Amino acid sequence: MTIEPNVFESVRSFTVAAQCLAKNLDLALRACGSDFDQWRILNLLVHRGEFTMGALAADAMLLAPRASKLVARLAESGLVERRVDAGDRRKVVVYALPASLPVLDEWNSSVAKVVEGYRRALDSDTERFEAALGRLAQTFPSDACND
Repeated sequence: MTIEPNVFESVRSFTVAAQCLAKNLDLALRACGSDFDQWRILNLLVHRGEFTMGALAADAMLLAPRASKLVARLAESGLVERRVDAGDRRKVVVYALPASLPVLDEWNSSVAKVVEGYRRALDSDTERFEAALGRLAQTFPSDACND
């Protein structure tokens, strides 16, 4: 079976855009001592509260070992804390510390600059594009891309 050229080009375009955005975000975040995955984790903890490690990995779209490594790094930096879940001692709960707020503000500023460049490139199509992306993202569960 052959694939229609427009289907191939759509898949290619989505892939190129996603990879370029992730790379540009990662580069911007590395310039301020973070990376894309740490930024996602800290945003989840600050904006949604505490998580078990498993739930955090799923919501951050990371494999559990990678999430654990990043949380350890964030804990060493004094941005998050881990504790054993009182209800289930096999689980670890993670939460953001107040010291994470100014750090996350700096990281978010770097991310906003990258996103603004993409919005400028989209020009008048920005609102429609972001609305369509939102609908597309709601089509899939947050852990749909995890292995």
